[in-house]
Amino acid sequence: MKPKGPLTVWRYVSFAVAVTLILAGSAQATSKFQVSHHFANAPGSTPVAALVADAAGNFYGTTKYSGNNVCDGNACGVVFEISPKSGGGWTYHVIHEFDGPHGSTPEAGLIFDSSGNLYGTTYAGGAYGSGTVFELSPSGDKWTETVLHSFSSQNNDVYLPRGSLTLDGSGNLYGTGSVGGTSVTYGGVFELKRSGTKWQEKVIHNFTGSDGGIPAANLIWDSAGNLYGTTFGGGSTNCSYPGCGVVFELTRSSSGNWTETVLYGFGGVDDGFQPLSGLIFDTAGNLYGTTYSGSNVFELTPSTSGWVFKVLHTFGGSDGDLPAAGVVLDSAGNLYGTTLEGGSFGVGVVFELVQSGDSWTETVLHSFNMEAGGYPAAAVILNQGVLYGTAEAGGLGYPENSGYGIVFSITP
Repeated sequence: MKPKGPLTVWRYVSFAVAVTLILAGSAQATSKFQVSHHFANAPGSTPVAALVADAAGNFYGTTKYSGNNVCDGNACGVVFEISPKSGGGWTYHVIHEFDGPHGSTPEAGLIFDSSGNLYGTTYAGGAYGSGTVFELSPSGDKWTETVLHSFSSQNNDVYLPRGSLTLDGSGNLYGTGSVGGTSVTYGGVFELKRSGTKWQEKVIHNFTGSDGGIPAANLIWDSAGNLYGTTFGGGSTNCSYPGCGVVFELTRSSSGNWTETVLYGFGGVDDGFQPLSGLIFDTAGNLYGTTYSGSNVFELTPSTSGWVFKVLHTFGGSDGDLPAAGVVLDSAGNLYGTTLEGGSFGVGVVFELVQSGDSWTETVLHSFNMEAGGYPAAAVILNQGVLYGTAEAGGLGYPENSGYGIVFSITP
């Protein structure tokens, strides 16, 4: 049985998506795939977010469910660490369990600051049940959680955050709330400013629908201090509710106010629509991302007349389908990512895209099969030439149930 995967994070949005898939051939590669950890029902299950690595080669992540505390009928989720053993293999342990009042159901990955503290968001829980921003600070082998902000559905706050955070040079945090704001429905972008030992939240942009809405992913910076991101909905109404989605830029003025520019509005025809993932830059200033509906990997190239949109690859099913996560670049300019479905067994792939002139060639590095994990909802990360990631289902517990997910590595 297919788990209630990452699109259950959209259970409050009712929409039907009709996707026309363009059949595309792809190469199959023999890559070294290993399962680093099989999640059990406890502690930790259903990882839907990407990993983050520290300088020592340890990996950190979140699971949406499991742990010893129960929130709204489900386990509240955990933060975990996986450390390499000297003789091979990995050691897994939980460094924090959510309890509801201090957050629950994390759907986003973590980030480090320069002092080794971890920051993240939870989709639910907190003082008002609408999600949190939290910090985990290490002390010896223990981690202490501090809730920096509890989101609220009142007072025009954004809430239900699904994306990870980003830091600026002053240690302030930025992220997105998928709903709320002045429009109530479409969400917005928030800033958390540190003031001594306290943090002050401010919504710096409210989406209205026509300029995008329902952001689901993280933000990124350019060298000039502008923020870039995507929205799942809003923009063109050619697509099913809540719209086709956009790519946007936020620019801060000298007075501290932020102005949004829509760089590209998806049309839902040949360009795909409704991106669930964030963006990345290459060294030339081009942007790359994916569309969940329409199953595309795309590039946006800056020009004097605006940004030029190009589809680099459209998945056809056998080579992957429905990319819920973004892509990463290696030093040679190759792109790597995951699809939630498709592949040889229909439960997702890890893929590589290699550029040759103006064209890109896809290679499937791994097709998931449920026995060793399935339905990868998160992006992979590159660490010393190896790809690491999570799959939200499969592994331990399958086929008796849908399984509890895995952490995996692939050597291309």
